[in-house]
Amino acid sequence: MLSSHILDEVEDLCHRVAILREGRLIEVATLDQLQELGTTVFDIDLDGVAPSFDGVDGVVQVEARGDGVSITVKGLPAPLLQVLATLPVLHVRTHTPSLEEIFLSYY
Repeated sequence: MLSSHILDEVEDLCHRVAILREGRLIEVATLDQLQELGTTVFDIDLDGVAPSFDGVDGVVQVEARGDGVSITVKGLPAPLLQVLATLPVLHVRTHTPSLEEIFLSYY
């Protein structure tokens, strides 16, 4: 058993994790199971200011960055991709969330 707030180390060393919130156990799963919860992170560089993504189906988190935005999508990405097709997109990168990103989604 390892207890740590350094989630990169937990991700490197552990196969199963437990997430506690306010002294209560809220999740126990393997890293693969947590990553398969159906979220994808889109890192998008735009030529201009990012619009609001409120109301776009599947978008669960939006984080502005200096040159663009990071958007977490749960489920199918089609609604987000339809919006992105109307914007001056320079680059799009996707990745499954890290353990830290998954952990923060519980708070």
